[in-house]
Amino acid sequence: MSTVGQCEQLITSYLQHMEHNLKGTPTDDGCVVLTPFIRPDGEAIELAVVMQSDGRFRLTDMGDTLGYLYVNGLTLSRAVLENVRKACRRFDTSLEGATLAVPLEEQLVIGEGLHRLVQTVLEVTALIQKRRPIERITFDAEVESLIIISGRVYDPDYAIQGQRSVHEVRFHVNSNRRMLIQPLSAASESGAFAWAERWAYRFDDILRREDRWHCIAILDDRGEKSQIWSDRALRPIRNFAIQWQVRDELSAMLI
Repeated sequence: MSTVGQCEQLITSYLQHMEHNLKGTPTDDGCVVLTPFIRPDGEAIELAVVMQSDGRFRLTDMGDTLGYLYVNGLTLSRAVLENVRKACRRFDTSLEGATLAVPLEEQLVIGEGLHRLVQTVLEVTALIQKRRPIERITFDAEVESLIIISGRVYDPDYAIQGQRSVHEVRFHVNSNRRMLIQPLSAASESGAFAWAERWAYRFDDILRREDRWHCIAILDDRGEKSQIWSDRALRPIRNFAIQWQVRDELSAMLI
């Protein structure tokens, strides 16, 4: 067989392999595509093809890629997100909240779009190598990572006018949620009590001026720090507090 024939056979064999291993499951507005590409955890990459009301197609990873990074211990910092955006720019895809997506103008290019999205997912998935389990992650970064994975638009270091003073809150979440989120971490019970009193006053001052805000203090009770938040330390901030060990409460609020 000639070299040309070998190349053609290789291409044909590969295309047949892809055809047999790409599986689509219909949904109400499109389908979910199971690809032969595998993440490091052994799960196959799945993508969704959705037909929008205007007849155009939209391809997404359903938020699975950033979700995979998050649950496997990669803190989704702004630096990590910039790497995600670089991958999106390279393959002409987009980051919409916590979802990788490819909007398509024409049905004819859906195959090309699917391929671009697969390439983006693979490159973003490789960021798991940046995980540093030995390095201690700051509590603010952990809280920010949880907000990022929710897909909500947020502002860091947000200045808000209270009745008496302007206060800077670590995170403001929009999307009509009007959430002001302040992580609180301390090295001792007395330090936790001081932070609790300070932020109880600040939240009260904010709400006196405008009571539509949803003020939340996220308490760092990781590991031995769970002993720091005594009844005395909790008392001033109790009405605003969510402990990190039950952070699913915050996740539910962000949905």
